Amino acid sequence: MNATFVQCVFAYALQVMVTLDSLNSSELATLCDDMKHFSSSVAVRDGMSRMVCRSRGLAAARELPESDAAGLVAACESAFDDCVENSAPVELSVTCRTSVTSCEATVGTFAKCQSALPSYSDQIVMPCSLLTTDNIATADDVPEDPVACRTFDAMCPDFSPSASQD
Repeated sequence: MNATFVQCVFAYALQVMVTLDSLNSSELATLCDDMKHFSSSVAVRDGMSRMVCRSRGLAAARELPESDAAGLVAACESAFDDCVENSAPVELSVTCRTSVTSCEATVGTFAKCQSALPSYSDQIVMPCSLLTTDNIATADDVPEDPVACRTFDAMCPDFSPSASQD
């Protein structure tokens, strides 16, 4: 996602360079509304749905008593396809803060982290086509957070906006 998109989604009413701990309750509510809007976007919902369905595919492949790579991929893809076809889209509920203290991160830094999350969700569970007998045990090992989020977390360790799956 490009910087213009980030600014449009998260900072249309806020200054990108303003630190989160300097926002008043009204500005935090605006940021929260932006986060809710972004969390309901097609890119975020589709990424989360793919992750959930990949997890179901991986679980199906792991349930096989013994199989070669082709069998693992087939079981995974079948369960993934069934999940995509029969599951409701993933919806996220966003809980926001009314105040922030001790946070040097800017609205722009926060926006960059949030914008990195849809592509990150595609990295959490390996696609079925890449499964082998050697990597199935680690196919859902969670990778390191995106750089933008590690930067944000370092600047704002006590801030944790939460988005949970409904």
